[in-house]
Amino acid sequence: MCPMPPPPSPRRSSGACVRLGLSLCLLSWLSLGTACVSYSWEDEPLVPPRSGPTPPGGLPSTGNPSTPQPAPPTPGKTPALGGFVVVTGDDADDLWHCEGSLCGGLFPSLFREALSRSRTGGQGILAIGVNGEQALTAFESWNDPAQGGPGALVTHVRSTEDISRVDFSRYAFVYLPSAQQHTLGGLTARQIGALNERQPDLSRFVNERGGSLIALTQAGVTGGWGFLPLPLTTRDTEFDFAQPTQELTAFAPSLTSAELSHKSFHNVFTGPSGYSGLRVLAVNDEVYHPDKGLPVMLGGSAIVLTAEDCADGRDNDGDGAVDGEDPDCQVCGNGRVDPGEACDDGNTVGGDGCGASCQNENHAPEVTCRDATVCTDPGLCVATSPTGLATATDADGDEISWDTHPLGPYAPGVHGLCVTASDGRKIDSCWSNVTVRDCEAPRFTCPADFTVECSAEGSAPVSPPEVGATDNCGVARVTRPEGGTLPLGTHELVYTATDSAGNTATCAPKVTVVDSRPPSVACPAPITTECTGRNSAWVTPGAAHATDSCTEAALSGPEADFYPLGVNTVRYTARDGSGNEASCTSTIQVVDQTPPTVDVTPPEPLWPVDQKYRTLRLEDCITVYDRCSGGLTQTGATGGITCVSSDEPKGSEPDVVFVDATTVKVRVDREAEGDGRVYSLHFEVRDAAGNVTRGLCPVGVPLERGGAPVHDSGEQWRTCRSEGGAPAWKPLVSKAR
Repeated sequence: MCPMPPPPSPRRSSGACVRLGLSLCLLSWLSLGTACVSYSWEDEPLVPPRSGPTPPGGLPSTGNPSTPQPAPPTPGKTPALGGFVVVTGDDADDLWHCEGSLCGGLFPSLFREALSRSRTGGQGILAIGVNGEQALTAFESWNDPAQGGPGALVTHVRSTEDISRVDFSRYAFVYLPSAQQHTLGGLTARQIGALNERQPDLSRFVNERGGSLIALTQAGVTGGWGFLPLPLTTRDTEFDFAQPTQELTAFAPSLTSAELSHKSFHNVFTGPSGYSGLRVLAVNDEVYHPDKGLPVMLGGSAIVLTAEDCADGRDNDGDGAVDGEDPDCQVCGNGRVDPGEACDDGNTVGGDGCGASCQNENHAPEVTCRDATVCTDPGLCVATSPTGLATATDADGDEISWDTHPLGPYAPGVHGLCVTASDGRKIDSCWSNVTVRDCEAPRFTCPADFTVECSAEGSAPVSPPEVGATDNCGVARVTRPEGGTLPLGTHELVYTATDSAGNTATCAPKVTVVDSRPPSVACPAPITTECTGRNSAWVTPGAAHATDSCTEAALSGPEADFYPLGVNTVRYTARDGSGNEASCTSTIQVVDQTPPTVDVTPPEPLWPVDQKYRTLRLEDCITVYDRCSGGLTQTGATGGITCVSSDEPKGSEPDVVFVDATTVKVRVDREAEGDGRVYSLHFEVRDAAGNVTRGLCPVGVPLERGGAPVHDSGEQWRTCRSEGGAPAWKPLVSKAR
């Protein structure tokens, strides 16, 4: 039987069956159904040491390249010439460009391609100048298996000293972020300078060892692109649309123009001739743009970094060889039969696509495990099928199937799992230590939001309701908020549930202390007051009183003012701090109970004494003033002459003739032996309120013209208006005083 699994530290073995004998291993494999039966370490390359535990998402920690490392493995045969290279003028690692799965998941796909196509025998990614911030965030998102990345081991190199001495050949591919003037946390000018000093080494890494290289933009940076045999030249321009070429879709077949396009590209490549051996992968595709058609992304799957154009009929690098005669242009996988090649089927994965048969032998997958921490399945206390435990490459590009033993589900804790990759004919296996954690927070039965009526001083007592919580792995302890008095407004009652794994959940129903009750308001008693002028009276209304169950209530009501005759309804309104209102009404009655004042001014004595009738009008005899209305001519007040009396006996002819209510005719006569006659006009004046003032207006007939004044010697007779005569009342035309 094959040996038991090794301790957790060895990562993988590609030669599980070499030293045990085929029959014994086959027997073990058939009986166990797995290839995790034999391990060796002495002939396996060691990866750079980790500085800490695997961070979330399965991404390895930063390695330290200055730490002494074992020598890289010696390849079994010389790798095919050229490597997988992508150089872009786009700052794809800038915010909202291509991070994560944006741009159709192009960069996670490029990372996987770079690792699978590398032929260096090295391990993982060498990230140069990924200093932090956005550059680091984008890089980690592209390596994250959750976003389609490979989850490869990463070694970060940042100091110029480390850049100057790092051994590229220890790694599968080299990654260069955008310069920091394009993306925060990207390559600095000093780092670019140190990298440019390594140009020959980087070219050998790609050209001779078949290493992969992905480099983002260094446009406009002093020394930019200096890590290439001939630095690229660019033109600054803005555009949003790009079109992938067949060179790019050869290894990103599902990528569309819409996915590649984003906001925004900042430059296009303008040279040099041959682009240092790079082929055009994508071009500016913005309609009417002056630089439409110029490249924005360069590279390919079998690239030799060279100053030779390979297609312009000139010796660009000065080595005496032109185009296809130059060894730099003789790349297995370029689809052209070069010197020393029997054919070229364009297959560079196994490095033998240019042999006599142009048929690749089947190679077993190469699987690499990593320890992983996974969470229990939703709603369960087990993990049924953890993913992302291993990555595998197949030199032949065969489809890979996976098998894991022992089978799940797996309870919380640490489990050693054997992961096997198969291409249908050959297999490779490795061990992964899987830590299953209960990551699921408890679940609340959260009460609905509710309201409480304010009771006093702008607040109300609140008692938080009971709540329940459940957990997928046991009992959850609930911490509830304390009860108390809360002010007006909306408040969160925060409940916390904690399970045995330390996962917490919160539930925060809202309680709203409301003031929906209107205040109480009491109006003053009605007021009755006498009119003082202009048919009105100056009145100061009484004071109302208001109370509220929650807050103070503000009162508004009528102000001191002139109020007109009659009953005036006034409203008092109480408004509390929450806008609730209540109203009541009272009355202010202005009455006119004061009779008008009449000033009598007797007219001039009647002369000559000719026994003829003279017309007398009440308006010529009196002046009327009313305290309430002022002049009665403006109020519709009326008056009338009710009777006429005289201090001398009646004559044979009627002495008085009533013309209308305020007009009479009197005969101008008197006794010759008397002291003169006095006619007394008896009148009544009534204001609009019905108040009546009565009086007499004397009119004299003297004995002589200019003689002594006439004195009333007492009434001798009186003639009053008959009931069927002229109207008793008539509007007065009188001036106000």
